[in-house]
Amino acid sequence: MTIGIFITLAKIYLSTRWTLPMMRIDLAIKSWMKFLLHISISLGILLFTTSSQTYSTIDDKIQ
Repeated sequence: MTIGIFITLAKIYLSTRWTLPMMRIDLAIKSWMKFLLHISISLGILLFTTSSQTYSTIDDKIQ
């Protein structure tokens, strides 16, 4: 029974490995540098500014 499961999983793994294209690491890094880096920096700036505004309003209410 376990040998049958192993053979089935091996067939599934090999069929997907042979069918799907291999991701080139240089293309992944290039797409990260073009898009995801700018999005993450923008989100970081947005979160920093909103958190600083929230803390400043909390400090004003305390005093």
